[in-house]
Amino acid sequence: MISATFVPLAIAAHESRRQDAEGEFLKTIAESQPYGQRYGHVQGLIVADVAGRAYLYVDTDAGYQDPELADKLRMAADMVQPAEPVHLDDGPSDQRLRPEMPPGTQVVRVLTKNIDDPDQRSRMGGEDLGYENLWILPDEAQQLARDRVPESLKQRIATYHLLNSYTGESQLHHVGKGPDYVEGQAGVREFELTLDDGVLSGSVHIFISPTHHYRASLLGFVEAKDGQLTRFDLIARGPWVRKFFADSPLERTTQVAAFRLATEEQMKHDGSYRIPPGFHVFPMNDYLRQPNP
Repeated sequence: MISATFVPLAIAAHESRRQDAEGEFLKTIAESQPYGQRYGHVQGLIVADVAGRAYLYVDTDAGYQDPELADKLRMAADMVQPAEPVHLDDGPSDQRLRPEMPPGTQVVRVLTKNIDDPDQRSRMGGEDLGYENLWILPDEAQQLARDRVPESLKQRIATYHLLNSYTGESQLHHVGKGPDYVEGQAGVREFELTLDDGVLSGSVHIFISPTHHYRASLLGFVEAKDGQLTRFDLIARGPWVRKFFADSPLERTTQVAAFRLATEEQMKHDGSYRIPPGFHVFPMNDYLRQPNP
């Protein structure tokens, strides 16, 4: 029923903050549901028409498990009225929140999941699967093909793609850093990642505060042909300790981050692989910055 009645769109949460025509259209939809009215961006499942009118909002927390969801979708479909579509001009896009992918960039999908402690799912996202995209630039792919891990890629992985929350946002750039967070102390304390005959191995220690930190071991594989990556698989696994509020208990879980290179078919047919990495959390210039010599 869903595929026959609705056109599904995957929208990154903060796209409604874009200062361009598409952003204004998404803002209209976002402000029609409670989460958007409070935080200014979209979240959850929304049924809307081409004029920007929303007919149904389902929160992500429990809505997808709602046994009446199919009935609610049918009711929303019956409510939709004919409407003139909003014309979105062909003006420039907001490069702060919708940057262009550099030519020749290869995309790696990063999936994160917290395991081992079913009692803490409400806080640590045990039922949720976070996802993000890692960009590997052409010169970095060439270095990997020569069995070297470029420092720029190491820093990007450690800073932006490890210790992700279930929302797919790097904890080093997330607003909820914990009750004893001190500005300037958070960062990557240790990170070793080596490549030997196509095998990646290493370890990482990310420190945000005394009650919010992460240690993990890493293992992976790299293959390349003619300077292009044909395989980039990497797994990071280790304990994540976090205290959410001053009066809350110290919570522990094991976080797993899985990296896998996108195929040509995925890049061609799945628009989620073209969503820029964490664009609503950190400036893209910082993300692509080369390390100091």
